[in-house]
Amino acid sequence: MKKTVTLFFSMLILLAVLIPGTAAHAASSSNKTQVFQYLIQKLGFNSAATCGIMANIEHESEFQPNLVIRDANGLPSGGLCQWNGGRFTNLRNFCNNRGYDYLSIEGQLEYLKYELQKDSFKHIYKYLKQVPNNKEGAYNAAHYWCYYFEIPRNRARQAAARGNAAAEKYWPAFRYVPITEVALKSDADGKTLDLDDVATVRWKAVKGSVTGYLVRLAEKKNGSFNWDKAQSCTLPASSKGIDFKLSDLKPGRYAVRVCGVNGLYGVQGGCDNAIKFDVACLTHEYDLKKEKLPTFEKDGKRIYTCAECGEKKVVALKKLTEAGYARRTVQDFAVTDTAATAATLTWDPVSVANGYRIWQKVDDAWVKLKTLSAKATSFRVQGLDSNSPYAFRIASFVKNGEENVFSAPQELALTTRPAGTSLIEAAAKSGGKVSLKWERVKGVDGYIIYLADDPAGEMREVASVGSWWPFVTLRDLGDGTRCYFCVRSYVDTDNGRVLSAPSNVRRATAK
Repeated sequence: MKKTVTLFFSMLILLAVLIPGTAAHAASSSNKTQVFQYLIQKLGFNSAATCGIMANIEHESEFQPNLVIRDANGLPSGGLCQWNGGRFTNLRNFCNNRGYDYLSIEGQLEYLKYELQKDSFKHIYKYLKQVPNNKEGAYNAAHYWCYYFEIPRNRARQAAARGNAAAEKYWPAFRYVPITEVALKSDADGKTLDLDDVATVRWKAVKGSVTGYLVRLAEKKNGSFNWDKAQSCTLPASSKGIDFKLSDLKPGRYAVRVCGVNGLYGVQGGCDNAIKFDVACLTHEYDLKKEKLPTFEKDGKRIYTCAECGEKKVVALKKLTEAGYARRTVQDFAVTDTAATAATLTWDPVSVANGYRIWQKVDDAWVKLKTLSAKATSFRVQGLDSNSPYAFRIASFVKNGEENVFSAPQELALTTRPAGTSLIEAAAKSGGKVSLKWERVKGVDGYIIYLADDPAGEMREVASVGSWWPFVTLRDLGDGTRCYFCVRSYVDTDNGRVLSAPSNVRRATAK
C-alpha cells in the first residue's frame, strides 16, 4: 500500500505489532517487546540466548512484573523472574536505592543485569553469550537458564520444557533474518519538478526481518547531501511507496533513500540507490509586496515577491513629468447598475493619483460634476431622466506643487432605462383567466408580463404587448392556480431591448 505524506515529519520508531486480543494480552505483548529489546541492546545477547531467557520468564510470570506470590514456606516471590526470598529482598533494595519502582519492568531489568555481573551468576552470562544463534542455541539457553538461574523443583523436567518452548515458540517469532537492500524507482529521478508537483518514490518488499521502512530526504548543500540532517519518517512494513508534496520544500536539489528497519533489534538494512531530483518554481505567482510611488522629483519602484518560492521582481517607475502624465488615461471606465434616473460609473484605480474628476456633457459643453479622492473607484450619478442618452468623462490628477496635473480624459456614453410601471390590478376571471392592468408609461415601445408560481420563485415571461395596451387578459392558467405577476416596460435600441425595473408584484388565483 502506498502512503501519501507531507514533509517536515518527525522520526517514528516501529517497535512491534501487538497481537489482537484483550487489554491484558496487549500489555503482555508490549512487555515482551520491552524485555526482548533490553536483552538484545543492553546485555548484548543474540536472538537464541534472548529466546531462551524469555521462555523462562513466560513460565515464571507471563511477563507480569507486578506478580508477587508466596511459596510453601511463606516466602515472597515476585517480578519477571519470580525472585524468591533474599533475592526478592535484594531486588527491592536495589530499586529503592536507584529510584526505580521494584515492580516495574525497568527496575527489574536493571537488577537482572546487576545479578548477571555478580560472581555467582557470571558463568550464566558467559554461557549465554556463547550459544550459537540458531534453534538449538535457543533450546540450550533456556535449559541452562532454568537449571542454574531459576533453579525450580524438578528442574531437569522444567529445563527441558522451557528449552522446547524457546526452540519451538520464541525462536520462530523472534529470530533475526538480515534485511536486504531496497531498490528504488521513481519517474522524478533526474528531473526538475515544480513546487506544485508531487514526487512519487516506489520500492518492492525486501527480504528479512522487516518491521518497517525508514524514508530519508536530504537536501544538497555545499556540494553534498547532508544525510545526518535529513528529514525522515518510518512507514509500516506493508508500504510500497511514498508521495512527497513538493510545496513543502524550498527550491533546491534533493535525494531520497529508503531502507528496511527492524525496531526490535534497532537495526536497518541498506539502500542500493538514491532518487535525486531538483525542485524549482517553474510557474511564479508574484504578489505586490512593496511599492514606492514616483513623484515629480524622484523615481519609484514596485517589488513583487513570488508566493511559492520567495523570488523577488523589481519594476522601476520613472519620476513623473507633466507631459507624460497628460498622456495617461483612466482604465476600464464603465457604467454599471443603470436605472431609470441613475447610473453608477466605475474605473480601475490609478496608483499615483491624488484624486479624480468627473464631467457630464450638457449640450455641447463639459460641465464639472464631481471631484473625488484618490480612494474612489466608483460614483453614483443621480437625477437623470429615464430613457435618455448621457455622456460622461473622467480624468485622474496628481498635485505638482499648487497645481493639479490631469491625465487624458476617458469618455463613455449611456442611455438610462425606461421608467417602470405600477401594476394596478390582478383580477381572477372564470375559465382559468386573470386580468391585469398597469399604469401607462410615455415613450416606451411596449410591456412584458411575468409570472411566478410562488412569491420567492423565478419570474418567467408569459406575454408582451405594445405601448398602447396597458392591460391584458391571460388565459388557460388552470382552475385554482395561484399566481404572482409583475410587469416591465421596454424600449428597443440599436444595441437590443432595454428593460425597466420590475413593477410591484400582485397575486391572483384563477377560477
